Amino acid sequence: MEPVRASSARPGPDAPALAVPPKGASSGTPVAAPRVSRSWIGPSRPQSRRRRMALTVLSFLIPLGLWAAFSYVPFLWHPLVEVTDPGDVAWMEPGMRVPKAAFAQTIEASRGGAAPQGKPANPVYLPAPHEVAAAFWRSLTAPPPQRDAIWLPASLWHSVQIILAAALVLAAGLEGVRERIDPGAPNEDNLYELTEAQRRDRGIAFLPQTLAEAVEAFAADSLMEATLGAGLRDAFIHAKREEWTAYHLTVSPWEIARYSHLF
Repeated sequence: MEPVRASSARPGPDAPALAVPPKGASSGTPVAAPRVSRSWIGPSRPQSRRRRMALTVLSFLIPLGLWAAFSYVPFLWHPLVEVTDPGDVAWMEPGMRVPKAAFAQTIEASRGGAAPQGKPANPVYLPAPHEVAAAFWRSLTAPPPQRDAIWLPASLWHSVQIILAAALVLAAGLEGVRERIDPGAPNEDNLYELTEAQRRDRGIAFLPQTLAEAVEAFAADSLMEATLGAGLRDAFIHAKREEWTAYHLTVSPWEIARYSHLF
């Protein structure tokens, strides 16, 4: 048997890495070490808590800094010109945004008259940070433009309730499939025409008739807490109970028409 000479040459980039065989294995055949996959966008090794916090802060500050740079530095992008003074140009108005090339051609064509004035601007889909903050503040504090419209916080809360309702419907459906719950025979006739005895014989019960009954049924269902979490579930129950209390403290036109003549 010929002795094996150690080679001083380094393996190529495509050569498999060699690892020491484990105890009890034959030492005649080298074992290829598993390749470690590295992510191009994630860290190659666990980061400390301080570094993770720094990366989290930078993930917000870097996009915000780029947004501010493209909004406030005049020589960065700004493909448009916002008209501040239309001069003698009839088709221009203050606040109008036109491409730089068209604005320059208009200035050349308006020789002999008052030339329009303007400042560099970005398209309307990329407003400056202070403009977004001001619009958001106005949407929270200014009354709705229409009398029957609702305020933005109420509209957002309405959207949240729709999203939560959809999540609960999906969770209930998945639980029925997982637990193999039999929904029973379909009821294809008009249930409003059935008598109370007929509904009882067929096992048909009423859904909650009031908000208070619905809240109590919601609180008694363990699926609600499993889907939303205890914190969100309790906050939703508290908000709806406060809504029910506020409803009872309000005198409705029906109550006035029904009971005012009795006194």
